[in-house]
Parts: sequence; structure tokens; C-alpha cells
Amino acid sequence: MNRRSPTSRRSPRSASRSRRSARGSSRTRRRRRRAKAPEVAALDPPRGSTWPAGPRGEVKSLQYPRRRAPQDEAGRDPGAAAIFHQAMVELTRGVAPGIVGAIDLGGVRRVVDVGGGHGALLCAILEAHPAVEGAVFDLEHAREGALALFASRGVAARASFVAGSCFDAAPPPADVYVMKSVIHDWDDARSLQIVGKCREAIADGARLLVVEPPAPTARGNATLDWILTFSDINMLVNTGGRERTEAEYRALLEAAGLCVTCVREAPSFFRVFEAVRA
Repeated sequence: MNRRSPTSRRSPRSASRSRRSARGSSRTRRRRRRAKAPEVAALDPPRGSTWPAGPRGEVKSLQYPRRRAPQDEAGRDPGAAAIFHQAMVELTRGVAPGIVGAIDLGGVRRVVDVGGGHGALLCAILEAHPAVEGAVFDLEHAREGALALFASRGVAARASFVAGSCFDAAPPPADVYVMKSVIHDWDDARSLQIVGKCREAIADGARLLVVEPPAPTARGNATLDWILTFSDINMLVNTGGRERTEAEYRALLEAAGLCVTCVREAPSFFRVFEAVRA
């Protein structure tokens, strides 16, 4: 005959006390977590941004911790810089071949990857075009990783790194300037600074290629809607940036004194906005 252990023979009153004690401990833990919560900023959704809606379709005001932009943190902490740049390499690795296939580099001798980090996109360009040379233009903390990636991908003889801030200095001379996933990091004012510096460098016959996934003007693709909604909020919270529609990218480039000559489709929702001096 099976016998229950002494610890299993508890009265209903004892079990009730145990449940109340567990609930009390849970409430105490929640109160402690709230007491230790970081300072937060209430963020009201800006006009035109994509934000999650409430149960009746209303747009909610959300709260997020105040934090530095990853780019700023990378400049202060070498460990953070390595993590940030490696994340960008991994995000670019899978989409780079499709982007390179969408770009026309006929007759091009030199490409500069503006804000290119460790240069994952530049490496893909140089691998596909053996006659082309290139450089990454980014902050000094990206140099070591970029040179290491050039060597590991076998393009070190044709690739270089030029240190500089795309807000303060024009990139070095090139036939084609490429910027992937840079403009969406910033608001319009900061984005105009970046594009304006590129315009300073663009000579007759040179082009700027802005690679971004434009936000749709209407919902319809569930995957794209989720990705861009998440990215829109992520950019807003971390850097003050935002996702933009194709029309908004065109308007931004034109405001910087450029003329968009075409928009090329690339895999994974990306588009390549090709622009020249107006």
C-alpha cells in the first residue's frame, strides 16, 4: 500500500497560507524591481511615425529608459565598439550579395563605404568586382576590425580605412559613395549633415548610393510591417532616428542638393537610392 509522506499531508488551511505567502513574496519582488527601475522618458509618437496601436486603434505613448546611442557608446568603450560593429557585420553579411547585385558599378574604379564600420558591404563589392578599389570612412574605433576583415576576406590589397566623422568631414574622393543603414539612424537635421558632407565630395560623374528599406505607405506585408515598426521605435529610442518612406528619402536627398536618378530594388526589402549633384 502506498503511503503519503508526512510533508504531503497538509491541511487546506496550511496550503492556503503557503499560497498567500508566495503571492506576498511575488508582490514584494515586483515592488523592489519598480524601486530600482532606471529613469525613463515619456515618448509621444511623432507625426508620421509607425507606432503600435491599442485595442481600439489608438496610438499609445510609450516609456523607455534613457540611454546613449550605440555609436556614442562605441567611442567610449572598446568592448561595446567590438560588439556593435560585429553585429553590423552579421546583419550585412546575408543581404550584401543581393545589394551588390542591384548596384551598377560599370566603369567604377573606387568606392567609399560611408559609415561602413568594419566594411562588410565594401568587402562584398570588392569580391564581386576585382578591378575596383575601396575604402571605409568611419570613426577610428572601427579601424582595427575593418583591417582584420579586409585581410580575412582577401581584399586587403585593394581596401583601406580612412578615419573621420561623416557629420564633420567630407569622405575621400571616389566614383561611388555607398551608405547602408546609416540615414535611418538619425533625424532629418543630422541626416542632412551627413548627406551634405557627401555632396561636398561628389565630383562630376560621381554618385551617392543610399541603401535603406523604405517604409511602406500602407500595411500589407506582415513581415515587413513588423520589421520596420520595430526598427522605427528602436531608432527613435536609441538615436532619435526614424524609418522613412521612399518619398521621404527622395525629399531628404533633394533637400541636401542632390537629384535622385533612380531607385533600384534589392532583396530583403532594401532599395538603392542613386543620386547625383543637382
